Formats: sequence, C-alpha cells, structure tokens
Amino acid sequence: MNNRFNLNESEKNRIKGLHGINIINEQEEANLETKIAMVDCAEGYNIPETVIDLAGSISDNMMSAVPEGKNPYSVWMAAFISQVTEHGAKEVAKMLGEIEVGSGCMYDILKSQDMLSVVKK
Repeated sequence: MNNRFNLNESEKNRIKGLHGINIINEQEEANLETKIAMVDCAEGYNIPETVIDLAGSISDNMMSAVPEGKNPYSVWMAAFISQVTEHGAKEVAKMLGEIEVGSGCMYDILKSQDMLSVVKK
C-alpha cells in the first residue's frame, strides 16, 4: 500500500504556500567553489588583476580572524566585494549596475548566499 502522505519537498512547499505559510529556501553555504566563482566573475568584468589580487589578499587575511560559528567564506565574500567595489573604479560600474537590476554572475553568487545587502544600499 502506498503511503499517501509521502510527499517530496516541492509538494510540501506548494501545500505550505496554499495555506499562507512562508517558505524559506535553504541557501547554499559559501565554500571554496563560491570563492573561485567570485574571482572568475570579477575577472569577467575586466576588473584589473591587481585589484582582484589585492581584494583577495585582504579577504584571505580576514578569514583567519573569523569568530567561531561564522562561515569564513561568507566573511571572505563580503570583504572581497567591498574591496573590489572600493578599488575597481570604472570597471566596477557595470557589475554594480547588473547587481542593481538583478542580473549577472555576481548578482547570482551574492543572491545564492543571501548577501546582496553588502552592495545594495
């Protein structure tokens, strides 16, 4: 006999939505792949290599001082985007413009980590 209450997550979320229950999607946890994706994305905007290297170096140093319980890669991401936007000059304008309208690789990365607030005001 089939269990009629054996539902997959998608169906459970659909039912919760019908009953007005807020659905919070699990965000993926930042990791080394996320860090590499951010660097690759920044390179795609033609942000100078020196800016990316500086931002990465400063961010790497910050990872060593992460409080217990915090994801060091999330700290790295926030520091990296902050440094790139501070030192990237005109090349950053396109990236920030795409983030503002909800497109581009950096938007996708930051959104997946619920970190859009680090660049949006």
